[in-house]
Order: sequence, then structure tokens, then C-alpha cells
Amino acid sequence: MQRFFQDALLPTPAPVVLGRQLRPLGLGHVFVLATLHHPLLFGGPLAPPRVIEAVHVCSHAWPVPLVGLAADKSVRELTRAASRGMTARKWLAQVAAIQAYTEAAVATPEQWRKDNRQYEQRVPWPLRLAASLVMAGIATRADVWDMPLAEAVAWNLARRENEGDQSVLSDREIEAAS
Repeated sequence: MQRFFQDALLPTPAPVVLGRQLRPLGLGHVFVLATLHHPLLFGGPLAPPRVIEAVHVCSHAWPVPLVGLAADKSVRELTRAASRGMTARKWLAQVAAIQAYTEAAVATPEQWRKDNRQYEQRVPWPLRLAASLVMAGIATRADVWDMPLAEAVAWNLARRENEGDQSVLSDREIEAAS
């Protein structure tokens, strides 16, 4: 199994940066950082105001408050935290923490690998099964991971059969249905 899937589904807790607990990096955070053309996503120097901006964005739930960012009390608190007793070494540790957090979250998996003209499926089967059940409305993202394996397989087989997939039926069942 690719490390990507382990990290995506069994993530390590988001770090505390500049005294703020970051939230798991979500689509909304990435959208806001992309809108701000943030160097964490696009490269470039990470000056203190840009690090503070990223900490502010990544420590809030969606929708991220951006109106009056410079006047926001929490941003002023972050600025004070960044300047209060912050040695160059401590600052670099904070920058490294938010860089590692972002890099781990925006990593993508190898989608397919071509080996001798055969394609290998790269998504782990438990995730494919969970996605199938969630997309069919059989389970929610919150409860699919607690479903007993045999039950999950049974629901998925029933879904496939209801959609006309006869590969899940025995020859006897196909004859009886005819």
C-alpha cells in the first residue's frame, strides 16, 4: 500500500504553530491558500507575514475568515506570539512545522503504474470498498470504517448485483433467475 493512503486515512495530528493548533489541512484551506497565491503551495520565500497568514488560515474551520485579515485580533495575537521571545532557531522550527504539515497534506498518490502492459490498481481495496458503500448511500463516511468487514462485503455484493453485475452470482443463482 502506498504511504499516501496511510497518511491520508490515518493522519498524524496537525501541529501547533505559533501557539495555534492547526486543523487537518482541508480543501477549503487549500482553496484559500491558492487564492492568496501562498508560497506554501506555489513556492517562494516564507516571510513572517506569510507564515502568520497560513497559520491563521489553517487554524480555522471553513469558511476561513479573511475579511480584514490585517485587523483581525487573532492575527495580531499571532504577530505578537511570533515576535515575543522568538529566536531565529525557534522561528525556523515553526516554519519547518507548517511546511511539513502542508507538504504531507498536498502529496498525491501514484494513480496508475504500467508494468508489462498491465495496469495495477493503486487504491487499497478497503478504501475502494468504503468509497463504494459511501457513494451508494449505504453508509456515511463517519460510520463506514466501523462497519464489520463481512457486513461491508455483503452490502457491496448486494449493491453490485442490484446494478446488474452478474459476476457476483453463482451459476446456480443465474439459472434460477432466468
